[in-house]
Amino acid sequence: SPSAPQPLSSSVSQTRSKALHAISALVKGNVTQELWFIHNGGLANLRVDIQIGEVKIRTKALFFLSQILRSNQMLRVAFLQIENGKKELQGKGVIPEIIQNLNFPDPQVKEFVVEALISLLEYEPSAKIKSISKQFPELLGSLETRLAALQKESEGETNGEIIQTETLIQILKGSRGRAPQGSGMSVGGGAGQGGGEEPGEEGQDEVK
Repeated sequence: SPSAPQPLSSSVSQTRSKALHAISALVKGNVTQELWFIHNGGLANLRVDIQIGEVKIRTKALFFLSQILRSNQMLRVAFLQIENGKKELQGKGVIPEIIQNLNFPDPQVKEFVVEALISLLEYEPSAKIKSISKQFPELLGSLETRLAALQKESEGETNGEIIQTETLIQILKGSRGRAPQGSGMSVGGGAGQGGGEEPGEEGQDEVK
């Protein structure tokens, strides 16, 4: 079996982070360019980044992934088909790699994991969502633990992360209505639609 990806050096991570920031700005929201990116090694690179990248690059990769999942139905279908297809392929796609990042200690990484999963699931039929919930039984428990921690930290105040996490829990439980695709509405309030903001690149504010 192939060996696990090795951690990136700091210099490689810095270069990769800047490149990812630039590419995200160029292709995000343009389905044609997103597909070109995906089919020319872009998705493979994102998978590496969300598995072994340091905090900054992992955050950027998860944010970018959440955006292209939201705008690109073909990518959503492909991700779900792997997990709902042949048993030998289940657990080897991108979805488990996204979910594993809920165990990553950085809170912004967790925020974009939730956002990516909302982008993936919010337009899908109940049968597919139930299948994902069944295949990843630990997911709902992890989200409920996260929600309890967020509520404790906020001392009773509601914030975007709490709403986002509650939304994903409701989607997984089948108790949340989903907005029609293309309606401009988003039950998760995802990034780019009133939710989380894109992670910035250090020093970009000084560039005039």
